[in-house]
Amino acid sequence: MIISHQHRFIFIKTQKTAGTSLELHLAPFLDRGDVITTLEVQARNWRGFYNPLPPLLAARGLRQRYRELRRFVGLKKFPGHMPAHEVRRLLPAAVWDGYFKFCVERNPWDKTLSMYHFLTKFSLGHHHPDMSFDEYLATGKLPLDFDMYTDPANGEVIVDEVLKFETLQQDLARILPKIGIPTDGQMTEKANAEFRNDRRSYSEVYSPQQAEVVRQAFRRETELLGYAF
Repeated sequence: MIISHQHRFIFIKTQKTAGTSLELHLAPFLDRGDVITTLEVQARNWRGFYNPLPPLLAARGLRQRYRELRRFVGLKKFPGHMPAHEVRRLLPAAVWDGYFKFCVERNPWDKTLSMYHFLTKFSLGHHHPDMSFDEYLATGKLPLDFDMYTDPANGEVIVDEVLKFETLQQDLARILPKIGIPTDGQMTEKANAEFRNDRRSYSEVYSPQQAEVVRQAFRRETELLGYAF
């Protein structure tokens, strides 16, 4: 996640959407007072005190409350994958309303397959090298990010733009000049891309049953952004 006061933008980092690569691309343009959370560069300004009561009250179940308490004790004010509505709560209204806010979303079937390869090849603390794709889908722990960029109360999008992973280079070439960041339309950093050895199209990998599992799980994303198998 990035909060740039110099360029007046907020980047909400979603899963398996080139988020780390984008952070690395934007990092050279950040000022000392800006927030960046990625571990790939020197993370800064992301720790601090905050009011833990709203997220604790909104947490569902003891496990989420425990995670929120750990975050508060660890002073993790702005963790890497932080929902937009939480960022909004912690920032002055003038900052949230006045800055350009964006994130990236991805075709759900391609995104889910990418997460599966990540979990079976690397994922520290969650490495499952022998897990089959069916077993992964059965866990229900798919890379769902709809709640990362919408208001949990009504499901409305609260960022200014949801860019698409499939057209990310073109989208960046369009939006970055608007926030004062020079670009030649190319994002050269490719973080975490090496974990997927099978480069077949997702349409060649899924069975009809597997495709339906993803379709049901990501129905809000497909309705919003028009993704289809």
